[in-house]
Amino acid sequence: MNTIKNAVALLALGGLLAGCLDKTGTGSETATATSQPAQTDPSAINAPIPAEAYGVKLSVTDAPSVAADGKSATYQVRIENDGTAPVYGAGTNPVNLGIIILGSDNTIDGPGGTREFIRVPLPLLPPGQAATVVATIPVDARIDGKTLRFATVQEGVAWHDSSNTVDAGPFHIADGKFADAPAAK
Repeated sequence: MNTIKNAVALLALGGLLAGCLDKTGTGSETATATSQPAQTDPSAINAPIPAEAYGVKLSVTDAPSVAADGKSATYQVRIENDGTAPVYGAGTNPVNLGIIILGSDNTIDGPGGTREFIRVPLPLLPPGQAATVVATIPVDARIDGKTLRFATVQEGVAWHDSSNTVDAGPFHIADGKFADAPAAK
């Protein structure tokens, strides 16, 4: 019985190793035992972007709009990459547009403030490129009377919220709907 198990194991190992050989038979790929999907996007951001290479400017391009049912407000946010490294909302350390609720004292860490409100993945932006992303804000009791801050965040690395941010607010919610959508400042 052990002989059969060993033979099956050897056949499985042989199949695994054969799959690792490229067309020249040199075995330039390596076999890994992982349940994680392979990273297939060559532009994905998988390491911290050095501070001196990071440069993103934000602006809101149009007046915000409120959905007909009053349950969401939409902002068009222009992202300009004036750094020397690409930014992209994919990978293990993606760069996203983060929407922060400012506390009652208009600081991030003030009462009722949170960084963990909404994230919008950025499209691939090489240095010198720009794009507009849509940020949809749902009605949420936490934002009534508060201001939102749009900033970028490299996940697992750093928030970039000390400059090049856009604020909108204060928001007003009545009867579970937006009473208005304040312009960005």
